[in-house]
Amino acid sequence: MPRGPFITVGKENVFTSDEHSAYFGLLQYQPSSGAPIPQVVMYGDFGKDYDDVFALAILTELHDKKFINLRGVIANVVDAKYRARIARGVLDAVKCPNIPVGCGTDGSVDKTKMTSLATRFGSYEAEYVALEAKDDDRIEDGQGLMKRICEDAQRRDMKITLVLTSSLCDIAQFIKNERQLYEDAVGNHLIQGGYEIRKDKSIKVDEEAMNNLYDIESAKYFHSVLQQLQKPSSVFTREVAFAVRLPGDTFKTATDNIVAACLDKVQMKQEREFFERAFSKENINGKRGALWYLEGRTDYFRTHREEIPYRKLDDLNKGMIRKVGRSFADTK
Repeated sequence: MPRGPFITVGKENVFTSDEHSAYFGLLQYQPSSGAPIPQVVMYGDFGKDYDDVFALAILTELHDKKFINLRGVIANVVDAKYRARIARGVLDAVKCPNIPVGCGTDGSVDKTKMTSLATRFGSYEAEYVALEAKDDDRIEDGQGLMKRICEDAQRRDMKITLVLTSSLCDIAQFIKNERQLYEDAVGNHLIQGGYEIRKDKSIKVDEEAMNNLYDIESAKYFHSVLQQLQKPSSVFTREVAFAVRLPGDTFKTATDNIVAACLDKVQMKQEREFFERAFSKENINGKRGALWYLEGRTDYFRTHREEIPYRKLDDLNKGMIRKVGRSFADTK
């Protein structure tokens, strides 16, 4: 990709044209001078796959460029302490050592259920060992950290934006324990999960969305509070995540960075597991079977346009499809 003198940081950092386009888009929405920037707290299950670590890395970039102020990060889902160490390691690796990290709950009161769900789609923790912080001295209690951040926001008449990409158990507990503080200090919510608005304007929680499923009662309680208080929120579902396909070299261009190197390993492993499930005997004709994989995670139908009218598995050569899919997965 050609480089050009678009946006520079010091004398060394000159972005590619793609990077320039991304940042230029952000600059169009940069708050005017003196306007408050979003005060962000993220809850995530870091290390379970690559999405939460990737999201945290993006937030630190926005924090560095002063589009947001990342006030704190709280890790949950069994083993919560391990996930907090991963979050701490990510922040240290990208030179954000002053952003505090909290250790939350195991994601549910039912630890056996949590352990089962957390490993339901594979385990990637081993790929993050290089990022794990070596001690717990700079890991706080999650509820205490959230309370401190909210009390500071309350004193300053600020509103916290919550980024919720894991179990809703912790935020539900916080609301139950600190209802008034939550009402005063928390504004917007960005949620990875799922709900729909019924005709009567009530919220129906998606009970199949993993982050709700971890602790469905907490999820229902949390969403009921959102509705009762008319708190703003935006939600994105797993379908959105599946629809946004990352190129296989997304992280390879920055593998000199330890965070990118770990994300690259996880993406490769996760993509192969997507492939194996999609082409398994049990799933090949299912909702997330062979055609889903080829359409959503490869360029197959963009390079085989003549086969677009025949998107029924029986009309295609199964052996050929498997070969194409396997070839793609091996390049990840």
